[in-house]
Amino acid sequence: MPGEVPSAQLYEVRVWLPDRPGALGDVAGRIGSVGADVVGIEILETGGGSAIDDLTVSLPADVSVDRLLEAIGRAHGVAVEEIVCLTRPRPDAAVAALEVVAAVAAAPAAERLARLCDELRTFIDGEWAAAIDTAGAGALARSGQIPDLNWLVAFLRGARHLGAPLGSDRRGNRGGDAGGPAGGPPGGQGGSRDHRGGPGGAPLDSLGDGAGSAETTPGDIVWCELPRHGAAVASGRSGRVFHARERDLVRRIGEIVDRLV
Repeated sequence: MPGEVPSAQLYEVRVWLPDRPGALGDVAGRIGSVGADVVGIEILETGGGSAIDDLTVSLPADVSVDRLLEAIGRAHGVAVEEIVCLTRPRPDAAVAALEVVAAVAAAPAAERLARLCDELRTFIDGEWAAAIDTAGAGALARSGQIPDLNWLVAFLRGARHLGAPLGSDRRGNRGGDAGGPAGGPPGGQGGSRDHRGGPGGAPLDSLGDGAGSAETTPGDIVWCELPRHGAAVASGRSGRVFHARERDLVRRIGEIVDRLV
């Protein structure tokens, strides 16, 4: 009907942009130029002259995703790492992290590790999560189809051996301030639907004989320690690198839950 406003769809757009004044405003302006609206911003990582932000964008139904990406691509020095269609608005990340802790605290004591795996997997859009006994190398709880257990244990041990605290990235950085954000910017300008850039590192098949382990990289896994209970919890997702903000939130969740389990 005349005068009706077209319905809109929410998208989460992960962008790499220069870490300089006005860069984010330029991107927001390009998005607005096609009739879309930025309704949420989360800064995931900064360092090395770059920033990585998650933008929640309301895109009118009569505007294509390709047109949106083309507009973003016209911003100087900006690249899209990925774009995801949202079925509902994402909650604030810090609030969502507290909800994970609250859910674990509400579970019976014997079920808290299992509940943590389920909640953590949901929190990071993961495909799997597992709680590992760091002394006995057994799985205390799991959610989803986890990688080969021997490989996963070797990975966690390797992180410790290299001096990287569990919950940091391969270089031991938590804030991305030494050498820039994890991975690297996607190739090209603007990206495309489902484009994912920022490689997380070389495959870790050398750390174990687990089937399919070559598909998993340090950037694809996030983890935290529960030192009071001799355990570590890891979760992963294929092809989507974790950035400093996500890693830090998971580490904080682990610190709190360690006092609850």
